Amino acid sequence: MKIRSMRWKGVLQLVAFLLFFAVTVALNLNCSEDDSNPASDPACGSGRVTWNDKSQVCIDQANNKVVPDKCCGR
Repeated sequence: MKIRSMRWKGVLQLVAFLLFFAVTVALNLNCSEDDSNPASDPACGSGRVTWNDKSQVCIDQANNKVVPDKCCGR
C-alpha cells in the first residue's frame, strides 16, 4: 500500500511539473516585443532621445544629432 501511494505521489508531481512547464512555454511564446515605442525606429539613432524645448527638435543623446520628431513622441 505504501509503494502504491508513493508511486501516485511521484506521478502527480510529474504531471504538475509538466503542466507548469507547458503553461510557462505557452506564456513565453505568446509574449511579443512592444513595438509601440517610437524610439525603437532605426531613424531614431540610439533610442535614447530628448526633446529640446528651446530649439523645438528631438536630439539623440548618444551623439547629439537631430532625429525625427516622432522619436520624441511629437
